[in-house]
Amino acid sequence: MKKFFRFVLKSILWFFAITILWVLIYRFVPPPITYLMVERFVIQTFGSEDIRFKKDWEKLDNISDNLKKAAIAAEDAHFFEHHGFDFEAIEKAIEKNKRRKKTQFGK
Repeated sequence: MKKFFRFVLKSILWFFAITILWVLIYRFVPPPITYLMVERFVIQTFGSEDIRFKKDWEKLDNISDNLKKAAIAAEDAHFFEHHGFDFEAIEKAIEKNKRRKKTQFGK
């Protein structure tokens, strides 16, 4: 039993270490592929469209501040009000999930 808990603890620590390392790397190196690219590739593969795999990374300085804010707002409209965790939305989700049989993430 002790080996099992040690394995679980090591797995959790490795998960966080790799996650942090991944974020640090992508702070300086553009990701070679994104989930959206993979999704569109699969859609093109099984659809009737020609398969295109094209990307052009743009420096962050060349992107409008309004576009940066719009991208953030698309994920979380209240980001600039709470700077990380929207505790009000988290509390609403917890209350909503208590009333439901099935847990719902997000809205």
